Amino acid sequence: MEKWESYFHQPKPIEDLIKSAIIVVDTNVLLSAYQWRDLTVREMIKTLENIADEDRLYIPLQVIKEFSKNRPKEIVQRINEIEGILSTLQPQKPLNQIVPILEGRENYQVTLTSLTSYNEIQIEYRKGLRNLRDDLRELFIHDPYLEELKQIISKSYFQPTNSDNEDELIKTAEKRFKEKTPPGYKDDGKEENNAGDYIVWDSILSLNSDVVFISGDKKPDWVYRDKQKNSISARRELVEEFYLATGGKDFLHVSPKEFITLLNPDVSEEIKTDLSENIISFKEYNDEIDIGNVYLRIHKILLDYMHLGIVLEDKKIHYYDVAKEIILLFQESSNENHFIDQLKDLMFHYYGIDTMENKNSDKMFSEILEELLFIN
Repeated sequence: MEKWESYFHQPKPIEDLIKSAIIVVDTNVLLSAYQWRDLTVREMIKTLENIADEDRLYIPLQVIKEFSKNRPKEIVQRINEIEGILSTLQPQKPLNQIVPILEGRENYQVTLTSLTSYNEIQIEYRKGLRNLRDDLRELFIHDPYLEELKQIISKSYFQPTNSDNEDELIKTAEKRFKEKTPPGYKDDGKEENNAGDYIVWDSILSLNSDVVFISGDKKPDWVYRDKQKNSISARRELVEEFYLATGGKDFLHVSPKEFITLLNPDVSEEIKTDLSENIISFKEYNDEIDIGNVYLRIHKILLDYMHLGIVLEDKKIHYYDVAKEIILLFQESSNENHFIDQLKDLMFHYYGIDTMENKNSDKMFSEILEELLFIN
């Protein structure tokens, strides 16, 4: 086979490969269970079990290692989200301290009854959230999903016997990063596991068969994307490299939603929506910014300043939502001053005028900017 032939190779459609090709699952798919509804997890487990029983499911050792390392972080993030909600729930001030002069009026008594019910419901809500937080903590001791996944991996685990050792793979990855050769060069700035994507790719290259790679990763060193940053197809470089390495086989990159719906067209709309809205916290990057880590750090800054007099005016707004908007502002701002101005407007919207007068606000803005600049 001549190298020039790879430049003209067009992979077969996913519909022709999904039921016959080897299926390789990325780490982010396995971690997504901690963000999906139970019915979605059940559907994914059932699908993976069926493919494993057909001897078509291959899960690289690198994926298993990344899953093991990041799984606790996913659980902790869910716990932190509950803690963030709990921190915003406070009993309402008694009416006789707000409008004592109106105590004898009918509207006062109606509102007092509603307030009593509201506080009682809030107490039950807080109790329920604490119970859910305890359920999450229990996953560190007993996690049914982990046990099911272990059974699947016992049938599908693989590590190429002819692959270089990890040190050599890391050296190769670094060389490819310098040349902007996909995949993985977008991870070059990561402090750890920056060669993880390439090591997974090296494992895939060892499979002498058509391969469908199931991944929620939308980084441009894996896929082409549309304006909404939805993946369109695998990078051409990957298709060509795989074609040459395997003597003419096909490589496709498919999202979890496409994977599930192709194998089960009758899957419920709830599952389709769940798969569409999935966010891969510790794996997905948005160009140069590590969304998962900066998301958590900004969230922590907001929580740190709560006890200094900065609290949310609207109790329905969560600190994670604010952190997400701050990241988007940073990405769209033309310079640091523009970002700070936009950030002040955003904080005014969420926190009210008192925040702008609070002496701690400027310090909070500086810390947020410092975190973003450090990541960028």
